[in-house]
Amino acid sequence: MLDRFAAARRLGFEAVECQLPYDHPAEELARACGDEKL
Repeated sequence: MLDRFAAARRLGFEAVECQLPYDHPAEELARACGDEKL
């Protein structure tokens, strides 16, 4: 799922929505969003 954040950014999105984030620690999700500036 985390690779989808980078894909969304490449496609021009400025934000993402995550329906089921429970398989990943919150810190990991925050880092992925921060890395892509989402």
